[in-house]
Amino acid sequence: MTVLIKNRQRLIRINQQEINSRSRKALRLLGLKGTELSILLVNDREMQRLNFTHRGMDKTTDVLSFPQNPPLPPFSTGGQGGITGRDVLLGDIVIN
Repeated sequence: MTVLIKNRQRLIRINQQEINSRSRKALRLLGLKGTELSILLVNDREMQRLNFTHRGMDKTTDVLSFPQNPPLPPFSTGGQGGITGRDVLLGDIVIN
């Protein structure tokens, strides 16, 4: 399981290790062991640009998500089973 984090904002101090750790734990609990997730942290201006480009809405928002594949099969809440083996790219999450 891989979590990629890129911080493009400077206003708020970000603990990337904490985000990575919590994201990996969430993926593990969802049974998504063989997955890759990308997280991008941006400011209001960049989020507004992305929201307009991808959704046609010329305003900022808190979160945008961009799935890369068709929906995955149902996951187990107990962390058993799930996706294993070759990585599955879940997609990108952009956080303002």
